[in-house]
Amino acid sequence: MRDYSIEEAIEIINSCDESFMPDTKHFDVRNIQRIGDLGLIFDTFLYNPLMGIIKQDYNKFRLYFEHNQRPTKDISLVIGI
Repeated sequence: MRDYSIEEAIEIINSCDESFMPDTKHFDVRNIQRIGDLGLIFDTFLYNPLMGIIKQDYNKFRLYFEHNQRPTKDISLVIGI
């Protein structure tokens, strides 16, 4: 399996649309605990500009987005490609 760079991950992220939005049980539990609004997460991922990205592991990236409803907070999503 190929190890994607940050630049390649950004290209993949920017090409995502509404049809691509998988989640996991861990994501569902954490979302309920921290934010509770799945629509906000998906809308943020699809429509807000990416503020930052960190490569955490092999094809695993942490993405940072501005929180639409709470400007003093951000939304952090971990994705695997």
